[in-house]
Amino acid sequence: MPIIFVTAYPDNNVRTQAFGRGAVCFLNKPFDGDRLSRCIEAALKNDGGDSD
Repeated sequence: MPIIFVTAYPDNNVRTQAFGRGAVCFLNKPFDGDRLSRCIEAALKNDGGDSD
């Protein structure tokens, strides 16, 4: 199952763990709707994504 990780407290260790465990995107709050849309599209395709 694709994961889009959203956090208000970005941390490089958490980012590394999230991607290592299969996250498609790692979004830091606040983020715009376009970025979220790209992440959702990537998750549906399950082909990688955009990180913030």
